[in-house]
Amino acid sequence: QEDHPYPEDVFISCYVDFEAAERYSRSIYKWIETEGLFDRQTNSHPCEIISRDALGFYTAKFEFFRKIVYGLPRKAVEFSHYPYASDQFLPYAFRHEMEIPDEM
Repeated sequence: QEDHPYPEDVFISCYVDFEAAERYSRSIYKWIETEGLFDRQTNSHPCEIISRDALGFYTAKFEFFRKIVYGLPRKAVEFSHYPYASDQFLPYAFRHEMEIPDEM
């Protein structure tokens, strides 16, 4: 699993508020949960999980920001599809409109 842990169309993203983290000039710092963190997709960034501690918290590396964040809880880590790579974009995917009566 270390060589090919996930399918090619999937990557790991982590929720981190780098705007709030800008006050930290360090390249390594502890994860903080800010208000509305999970409400904004702009807080979800591609990351590489470096390690997981005994309590289940993760340490992740963010190449774009050149930062390492530790203490990420599981809820801040998710799997994402690369754009246009999910099954809905397959050439022969079944698509049909859903009709719901107005009375419902």
